[in-house]
Amino acid sequence: MGGFYRGRPHHIVIAYLIGVPVLRLKGHYLAMATLGFGSIIYKIVLGAKVFGGADGISGVPEFTLVPGLSVTGSIAARIPNYYIAWFLVLLAALLMLNLINSRAGRALRSIHGNEEAAAAMGVDTAHYKLSLFIISAVFASIAGIFLTTLQRRHSVLPKRRS
Repeated sequence: MGGFYRGRPHHIVIAYLIGVPVLRLKGHYLAMATLGFGSIIYKIVLGAKVFGGADGISGVPEFTLVPGLSVTGSIAARIPNYYIAWFLVLLAALLMLNLINSRAGRALRSIHGNEEAAAAMGVDTAHYKLSLFIISAVFASIAGIFLTTLQRRHSVLPKRRS
């Protein structure tokens, strides 16, 4: 469980460093820059020995949530993993519903409707867009942690079926 908490600040910092320049773009340029960063990170991870190169990292240990409850890729743990996954989905949905119904959620809805009008009304659009980008990166990293644990390996290449 220690790796889960140690890895989180790294993901937040990376999301911040990518989000600051990219979120200044709009429209097609934003999509192209996001795809570009995704390709760059893919190539870096694929070539870095610390991530196992093209072979990835195998033998990922089980992820203990609380003593007696862990996420693992074993067939015997399918049912507990199913309930853990649904618990996490419901928790994420509850967090997002609270965000939507908060002051920040109203600001995000106004940015979605018309960014220039929201800025004219005093909404710090850059701050809210960057915060939402970081929140989505944290959700994606949590999903990646659980996927890596379930597959018992980490690789940027798809899993080979035999």
